[in-house]
Amino acid sequence: MPMQTIGECLDFLVQSGLVKQEGNAFMEAVKLEEKIDIAACWHEIRSLMWSYAGIVRSNRRLERAKHRLELIKAEINEDYWRFIPTKDLLELRNIHAVAELIIECALSRRESRGLHYSIDYPETDDVHFKHDTVI
Repeated sequence: MPMQTIGECLDFLVQSGLVKQEGNAFMEAVKLEEKIDIAACWHEIRSLMWSYAGIVRSNRRLERAKHRLELIKAEINEDYWRFIPTKDLLELRNIHAVAELIIECALSRRESRGLHYSIDYPETDDVHFKHDTVI
């Protein structure tokens, strides 16, 4: 059955998730024209994880990485909610989430274990940390 009114069309778009409604105003998702540079963000995440959350870590460097990831997240989320997401943007969003989890786990572990060495906690602490990390 064809839709008869603009209202019915808008209702369909809202219900299908293609358009968001805020109050009486409709927020349209548009094609990604002015987007963040996805390749640059990938490189930035890769570089900061290598430099700040690599094999040898410190809380100071982990906190810096966390802060920089927050800035990148703001850019990603702006494009994610403002434009129709592309496969590359979704992959960037996922790799960012993984980077955040790595930083969070590294900050919560107050010891050196296995391949990862913490300048702030050089000793292994089997009493408090010899278990799987559950996120």
